[in-house]
Amino acid sequence: MIVLRRVSSISIVVDIDDTLLDVRERLQHIMCQILDCVVSLNDMRRMTTAQIFKKYASSAQKAKAKELHKRFWDITLCKEDIGFDFLHLDEPFQDAAKVLETWNEEFQIVYLTGRIESTRKSTLSQLRAHGFPIEGTQLVMFQYEEYKQGSWALGLESVGPTLMKIRSKHFSLIVQQTPVLKVVDDFPDYFSIYRKYDIPEMIGMISTPHHEDQHFLDQGATRVIRCWSELLE
Repeated sequence: MIVLRRVSSISIVVDIDDTLLDVRERLQHIMCQILDCVVSLNDMRRMTTAQIFKKYASSAQKAKAKELHKRFWDITLCKEDIGFDFLHLDEPFQDAAKVLETWNEEFQIVYLTGRIESTRKSTLSQLRAHGFPIEGTQLVMFQYEEYKQGSWALGLESVGPTLMKIRSKHFSLIVQQTPVLKVVDDFPDYFSIYRKYDIPEMIGMISTPHHEDQHFLDQGATRVIRCWSELLE
């Protein structure tokens, strides 16, 4: 059960991975662990996990691709404890902390992430270490069991967990508690959720080449950016 404290301030909802933090080096190291080979960081940045498996996996590994793909996400989500060993590889996008610090002076920051509840302490420590505001903010996370409701573990057709229904549930609870002024996210499909609530500013963050401006705009984004400096006033 998700419990959000009731607040009177206006909120800004921000995703974490690939929005505030560049996680591709972490994913690269995890993929190297899974496939027992060297996967280039450049490929990790420009290719989907399905494409990585196709390029780097051996014949034997491709035969059990679904199993390995699931383990990849179990480690990424820190369902397996070894996942915590890779969190230090995440790096903040330039100016992201500066923008959020400015917003936090007037509005409440709500971090909405697909990370699971068991990573709460590590995630807060990580955000704090990179200069993101923590005081007075909220961190809304998934339960690992919620991923079982998605289809991400059943094949390699997506770039990772999407879980639209779960994301929609979490976001609806946020807007019930406080008006939302802005939302910033790197996944285009989530904007089909956000646009249902008449959010004044819905900002798509392009951090990987998997998406284009129009993907975000078609789903309801009001603006698309490629770097946080675009949001500095």
